[in-house]
Amino acid sequence: MIVYGDLSCPFCYALEDRLFMRNLVRHVEWRLVEHAPDLPLEPERATKAQLDELAQELETIARRAPDVVIGRPEFRPNSALAIKAVAEATTIDPRGARTLRLLLFRALWREGKNIADPSVVAEQVEHAGLPPLRGTTEATATAARWTHEWRQARFERIPVMISATGTKMLGLLPPRRLDLFLGSGLFSSSSDDACDVADVRQRH
Repeated sequence: MIVYGDLSCPFCYALEDRLFMRNLVRHVEWRLVEHAPDLPLEPERATKAQLDELAQELETIARRAPDVVIGRPEFRPNSALAIKAVAEATTIDPRGARTLRLLLFRALWREGKNIADPSVVAEQVEHAGLPPLRGTTEATATAARWTHEWRQARFERIPVMISATGTKMLGLLPPRRLDLFLGSGLFSSSSDDACDVADVRQRH
């Protein structure tokens, strides 16, 4: 299955956490997208609207996904640097790239670390057992392609999971519906629990 999602989206983190708990991460190809490129690099630059949106989404997850362990980061950071790191790692060591993605998700959504900070990304790269990354043009192109694919498909939300049969899961489904989708991949399904791109554009 293919998943389009962003490291800065708590619903995408919740999906990653559920896939990890089901030991299915290796069976899923994540294509990380930058769904909100105007997110800040530092907490002091976060707007009230961005902080309010984050608080609302975290409340939704706490209420509808109590199985997911999630913290409350100070702000939602820009994900471009972290996405490029995962893209580059994919060309070096796909297994290490999966570990890096999980570590970056957890660094933000469990530990409250700023994944827009190069030192934080480098720390997770080291913990994933990967060599220092160079920020290659190939990685930049891969990250841009992932986001372009997602925007061209006009999903207008994340996460999006696509099965081998082409059916789609839009948003974060409740556990039972997720398991049905993972088990069959025959029926498309959707949820309002998602980062909605249309809303992001209106707010900013």
